[in-house]
Amino acid sequence: MFRYGYLYAPGDGDVNCLRTVRIGNISAETELRDVLARVRGGQIVKAILLNTLKLTGGNTVLIEFLNQSSANEYASYTAIHPISFGNNDRLADISVVGTPTYPSFSTLRSMRDLGYTRFLGIGRFPKDHSIPRLERDISCCNQLRAESLIEIYLDEEDTLHMEFNSINAAGSAYGILTSWQPYKRLGIFFERDQCARPIEELELPARPRPPIIPRARYDPAVTPPAVHLIPDQVPGLQRKRLAALTNQAVTIPSFSGKQIKSDTNWADEVNDEIKDQVAGHGVDDEVVNGLVCVCNSHVSKFVRTMKS
Repeated sequence: MFRYGYLYAPGDGDVNCLRTVRIGNISAETELRDVLARVRGGQIVKAILLNTLKLTGGNTVLIEFLNQSSANEYASYTAIHPISFGNNDRLADISVVGTPTYPSFSTLRSMRDLGYTRFLGIGRFPKDHSIPRLERDISCCNQLRAESLIEIYLDEEDTLHMEFNSINAAGSAYGILTSWQPYKRLGIFFERDQCARPIEELELPARPRPPIIPRARYDPAVTPPAVHLIPDQVPGLQRKRLAALTNQAVTIPSFSGKQIKSDTNWADEVNDEIKDQVAGHGVDDEVVNGLVCVCNSHVSKFVRTMKS
């Protein structure tokens, strides 16, 4: 038992036991979200990305389907029509795991009777709500919770879509959002699992990853520019941090604050970085100026604190 761990031994009448699919030979750059975007045929209970580079030369993903028939269908289809994940031509090795999948009766009951999925949606997501703040509230400053949210984006109809790596993670997020005052009246609901769509969709090219915020949401012609916008909410700055904040080394000359000046070069570099990042993306000058004001405000507060 210590060598192999606990194994589920199905009884003579037990069915629906071989529900887990192993996907191997995945490149190190491929994320779990990229793999699940190419999984079809049935609803998924959970998915795990394993670092097996040193063992097999590639990463491995274990996917637990709700039904054994879905696992068999996906493995059979990909054996005839090999597929790859991410932005490379590296064909994946896909097969059904021969070890029986240990049943989780409460999770399966939530999926079948209550309609739980790995996907949550919020209709008409308010413009004064921050998506990064929502992500922090869901994670509760816990790394495992933060990593369970593998995709989040807002569509053109202001519906916020969230994808989690498991039913339990989505259920936990649902409980948090429906009980916290800032979110409980937003109309949170479970969406259909995209992996449950017909398996024939694998013949189509993979859809590009959507931006976190659609350009029309902060179009100055539609919405007045707001000073409180953060870089993640401006087209052209999505899904990456400012280079000046990531790579720039900041040296503080003295804790006494005598050598700190309000017109620091660092603040100027951040302002220039913001303008360079948004150049050519059609962002209104008032929005850019709003971001610059935010940076200058934070630098001024920092300088006053150090001088005091």
